[in-house]
Amino acid sequence: NIAWGVTNVSHDVSDWYKIQWTDASRNKYQLDNEVKTVQLRYEEIKVKGQPSFRDTVRYTVLGPVTYDFEPENPLKDCALRWIAHDVPENSAFDVFLGLDAGKNYEDYKNAIPGFDSPAQNFIFASKSGDIAIQPQGKYPVRGQQQGRFVQKGDRWANAWHSFIPAALVPSMKNPSRGFVFSANQHSTPPTYPYYYTGNFEDWRSRRIYDRLTAMTNATADSMKNMQMDNFSQRAADALPIMIGMLDQTRLNEEGKSMLRELQSWNYRYESEYLAPTLFETWFDSCYTATWDEIAALENNGNGKITTDDLNRGKSPKIQMVYPEAWRFVEMLGADTSSIYFDHPGTTIRETAKDIVLESFQQMVEHYQKHPEQKVVYGQAKGFVLKHLAQIDAFSRLDLKIGGHRTAPNAMSKANGPSWRMIVELDDQVRGLGVFPGGQSGNPGSPYYDNMVDTWATGNYYELLFLKSADETNKRILGKQKFNPK
Repeated sequence: NIAWGVTNVSHDVSDWYKIQWTDASRNKYQLDNEVKTVQLRYEEIKVKGQPSFRDTVRYTVLGPVTYDFEPENPLKDCALRWIAHDVPENSAFDVFLGLDAGKNYEDYKNAIPGFDSPAQNFIFASKSGDIAIQPQGKYPVRGQQQGRFVQKGDRWANAWHSFIPAALVPSMKNPSRGFVFSANQHSTPPTYPYYYTGNFEDWRSRRIYDRLTAMTNATADSMKNMQMDNFSQRAADALPIMIGMLDQTRLNEEGKSMLRELQSWNYRYESEYLAPTLFETWFDSCYTATWDEIAALENNGNGKITTDDLNRGKSPKIQMVYPEAWRFVEMLGADTSSIYFDHPGTTIRETAKDIVLESFQQMVEHYQKHPEQKVVYGQAKGFVLKHLAQIDAFSRLDLKIGGHRTAPNAMSKANGPSWRMIVELDDQVRGLGVFPGGQSGNPGSPYYDNMVDTWATGNYYELLFLKSADETNKRILGKQKFNPK
């Protein structure tokens, strides 16, 4: 009667606090007008073939103190307040049992409030025609801008004191537009009464919204096409602006050839296209050149940091908050004389137009020196599917596939859709699904990674849906029954 699924919520539910120690042993700390004593927790981590690693963790009322063994880490002597450290009020197991046994919207709404962490977008559909979505989780009530930076840990006023009431956690049921979806976008409109932070990006959501809006009489094939859509809204927003600013009279023949490649691009990150490779290089160079002041503050060697590095949380010597890529694109289009486009070390005042030309010429020079790197996107990106223990022999390092983290098919160097699923709630329920792995955890088994190529090529398996425990099917190879004691 119903179908449901979950995706990660992008809300930030952790804060850092700088602890003010009152003794050299770092066992006492200041909190308002009191001196508090840490709670020491002794943990033993067993290491194969070596002595166990014993760690002493200091716990404050604001959370555990981290990075004790990294004296240069900027978060040394900071306590981490993270919702995942809290003991859940309810069992997540019961939440999913409730969903599995659910028959309608009311069952869905009754099941999910017990889920605290990590927050998930619970999406729902029923045969009766109801659709819904709710970013279910436990969210702290914060003041404006609270949590964006490290806070003073000697003030109890900076701590979390309450959580957003369950009744005010955003949700949506049966919108007039006829669909619900999640794709890393903001969960609320600007009028939402509670402040929150997180890693939100609207490029994927805009593309998915446009596709769903235009879709009529949707089928499983419609959903397949959308899940495998490699169109990047970021590229569609940024590239026309960048080309429009580019002084083409200052390009050599190689540069003009690259420009023609970009001008004919349809903004799709297909594995066999050259244009995405060129655009990524040009865009990252523009971005880095714009925020060179921040790179200099970080003292990060050559100051080079790509937007994918930022997405992966790359940590230079001094941690700085870089503006998000959407803000950079917005500045390119509307604030071309911003001081951030200026290079402090030059005698002239650079504008966005100068940065765009400079970055394009750097790209041309780079590929003239390294022609072997001027290859189609699938080869340039080289997607890797790593084993959880990062063992190359148990990984797939040879996947030449398309997609981009700003496209519905959200692929980056080593991250991508971990589960694709489509459900048709017709008279006969039909489900399709695939994940990048296999049904065996044994690397020596032919079923260890037998689904990877199916996943990489955008194909799916018919999911086996049984209506009762006694139903037979030729795909069932065996049964195992568990009896409670």
